[in-house]
Amino acid sequence: MTTKTFPILVPTNSKFGIEFNTHTNKSPYNGTVQTIEMPGARWKADLSWQNLTLASANTFKGFLASMRGQAGRVYLHDHANPNPLGNYTGATPIVKNRENLFTYSANFGNAAWSPTRSSVSTNTHSPPDGTGTTADSLIEDSTASNTHFITQNGVGLDNVEQSFSVYAKPNGRGYIRLLIQDQDATANNIRCYFDITTGAVGVDSAAGNGVVTDAKIEDAGNGFYRCSLTGTANTAGAGGTVSCICYIANTISNHSYSGDGSSGVVLWGGQLQTGSVGVYAFVGDTALPAEDQTGRTLYITGHVASITATLKAGDKFTVNNELKMITADADSDAWGNVTLTFEPPLRAIPTDGAAITYESPTAIFMLDSDSVQWSNQPGEFVSLSFSLTEAYGTALDALTWG
Repeated sequence: MTTKTFPILVPTNSKFGIEFNTHTNKSPYNGTVQTIEMPGARWKADLSWQNLTLASANTFKGFLASMRGQAGRVYLHDHANPNPLGNYTGATPIVKNRENLFTYSANFGNAAWSPTRSSVSTNTHSPPDGTGTTADSLIEDSTASNTHFITQNGVGLDNVEQSFSVYAKPNGRGYIRLLIQDQDATANNIRCYFDITTGAVGVDSAAGNGVVTDAKIEDAGNGFYRCSLTGTANTAGAGGTVSCICYIANTISNHSYSGDGSSGVVLWGGQLQTGSVGVYAFVGDTALPAEDQTGRTLYITGHVASITATLKAGDKFTVNNELKMITADADSDAWGNVTLTFEPPLRAIPTDGAAITYESPTAIFMLDSDSVQWSNQPGEFVSLSFSLTEAYGTALDALTWG
């Protein structure tokens, strides 16, 4: 049976909420109570209409008959609060799985990273969140009139759009330059300068078959800026790997200069991912392909950038035909990424790129009873009410006995 669309007629009264699945046990010895939360939280709705005209009542009677009792399924939203209260206008949200194609993303002293005319001192500074001392110093050597940088080779793909990002703060030098290049044909590349003192993006450029899609910078706290470069290193590439390079720069437009042997920048949280920039994902000795998302948190993208409370606690959304209520205000970052926290938890893993619905978000419901009745009042008015419960899975055809 096809999942039906609910008739367009707002209830006179409605109750809409979550029924959680808990079991409480009380000790017969000392009265201690233990409550266990089980899977299976679901939405419930009680709806009623008063003084319907015969025409409107007949619409509902036909709808209820077509549901065939509890065999039917219908998309239903909360009529009392159909749309979010947050500032989400202009959003085209989709699921954005965390991904990091680097290894040792926060350990630039590891052999996965290769410094050139520079050196790395590990664990010299606190990272953006101020916890511990896991950020590393990249220090230029004293070579005259040359470049000073660090590289991770053999990652990603040369012919697909990717984003290279890193958190950086000044440590004698106030600029960096990011570059993604085809490792086998280095004349094909994309690059951009960043001012990590003021938070400005310099001029981006491409060479050969490189194409720049975007370059951004965002204040990450504790003196750090997250700098990102998005694009394709070689649109005519054969699917080989790329090299990702972070240069120390001495101006917003120059990265070849005479080093002093002591100046540099502080780096933390390098990331390479397919497509646009997403939420940072820490990795050690193994790269992280697009990570499945489960539980009560979901990383998404597609919002207008840098909006406070783009979604607010109590707002709802649908993903994979599952209805969720947001439990904490959510802001968008400079790349339009948002981290949602919600209830109830995900039942199924959403695919990367899955659509998110904010306006009149629905779940799939079934009637609570096979019997639905209505009352006829004197004149031409009808009243009716019924209850529904969220139904997991898809609708099945009802069996017909021959």
